[in-house]
Order: sequence, then C-alpha cells, then structure tokens
Amino acid sequence: MRDYMGGTPTDYPERYQLISPLNHVDGGSPPTLTILGQQDRIVPEEQALLLDEAFQRAGAHHELWLIPAADHGFDFNWNGLATQAARQRVLRFLKTWAR
Repeated sequence: MRDYMGGTPTDYPERYQLISPLNHVDGGSPPTLTILGQQDRIVPEEQALLLDEAFQRAGAHHELWLIPAADHGFDFNWNGLATQAARQRVLRFLKTWAR
C-alpha cells in the first residue's frame, strides 16, 4: 500500500482517509456484504468491525461474515471449505439484494 499511496499513513493521512471505505458509508450506501477471514494477516478484523459499525450508524444494510481460521485470499483455493461456504453466502446475498 505504501508504494501505491506514495508513502505511509503518517506521511499522507489525507490520501489514506480518501480511500478508506469508512469515509464513504452513508444512508444511501447500497447493501454490502463483507467477508473476512479471522486469521487474515493483511486486513485486521478490527477494520471489518469498524466498517460494520459505520454501516449501522448510517442506517445502511451491511452483513459481516467472519470466517474462523481463514487467511487473506482463502478463496484462491476454489474447492476449499471456506470458499464453498463463502460462495453460498454470496449467492444468498445476491438473491436477496440484486433484483
């Protein structure tokens, strides 16, 4: 991220604030599904919880699904148990909201 942003969050806080999903949630946000592995070494679980709180405060629909023991990129294993479960969760979400 540092290379993409041209520096660290300390160097360019305004750039990082601009790309943070937390700063773009409002009452008009579309229904959103967030799936995160609880062993993700790239995206901390805390970030997903903060996003969930932002959706709740805004009154927008958000579903947060934390997958135990899954790491970032768990879905690279197309036949993995976590991927199969996530695929079903996504399909259920789309059937509900993508009409």
